[in-house]
Amino acid sequence: MNEEVQFCLDSAEENMAKSISHFESELLKISAGRANPHMLSNVKVDYYGTMTPLTQVANIGTPDARTLTVQPWEKAMLMELNKAIVNAHLGFSPMDNGEMLIINIPPLTEERRIELVKRSKAEAENCRVSIRSARKDANDEVKNFGKDGLPEDSVKDAEDAVQKLVSLEKKDRREFFSNLPINNVPIGSLMDFSNISVDDKGQVSFYIVPQEFHYNPLGTVHGGLAATILDSCNSISANCQLDKGFLTMTTDIRVNYLRPITVSTGELTATATIEKVGRKVIFVNGSLYDKSGKVYATANSTELVVEVPLN
Repeated sequence: MNEEVQFCLDSAEENMAKSISHFESELLKISAGRANPHMLSNVKVDYYGTMTPLTQVANIGTPDARTLTVQPWEKAMLMELNKAIVNAHLGFSPMDNGEMLIINIPPLTEERRIELVKRSKAEAENCRVSIRSARKDANDEVKNFGKDGLPEDSVKDAEDAVQKLVSLEKKDRREFFSNLPINNVPIGSLMDFSNISVDDKGQVSFYIVPQEFHYNPLGTVHGGLAATILDSCNSISANCQLDKGFLTMTTDIRVNYLRPITVSTGELTATATIEKVGRKVIFVNGSLYDKSGKVYATANSTELVVEVPLN
């Protein structure tokens, strides 16, 4: 396959990945009854005459599942922050205690649930349209290569490669992930995951040996390590339940930290178990434990099933 065709395929894959990434970020902004800092990611504040993202002038915290806190870097900005959040029409009514803003996330009503489902479907459709567009552009470009003298077999191979990006069968997914060199995946390399395995039922396990570079300032492994490996494990396990034309994305995850992790803990295994497979969502439970079976963290996640066009 010549360089022009390979560049075309790489561009298609990059554009599809951007579409999915955008879809994931839009889902995070949807208020589903749980506090999430991403809910305020589009809010802009008048910072001395310049409209500035809220995240650049304040820290956003989630002390519990129903509460957001907004701590301004400058106390004088409290009023402007309050005004910006109200004007963003997110349905929030911040409370000002003189030090920070406190936002109580209201429980979902039936009307709100229906609205969220419609919005999620709309975002999913936008994602599908973007992926279709990327695939069509790639196929059109490949066909033009044929007109410019590229052999017919090469054109067909290139078109097949474009289609393969979105059409992996269930059994092939399990084989693909079983053979995945996890250290070549950016997040796997960054976190130093050591291995991944998938059984015949699609149950996924990740393996990692805690290192000192995983430590937080308190001298134990940062909680983000457990959250990341459990999220990765749960997500891939959910994807292994689907046939071609579908994939999943994490919309919600709750991590419970049971005991601290240090380098002396030794190798840890994260294993995901499918709780329920629905048409629109998959519920997954994950556990992180050592060789003796002692559990260090658990995670319950909700994976949204998204249809990806094949033709």
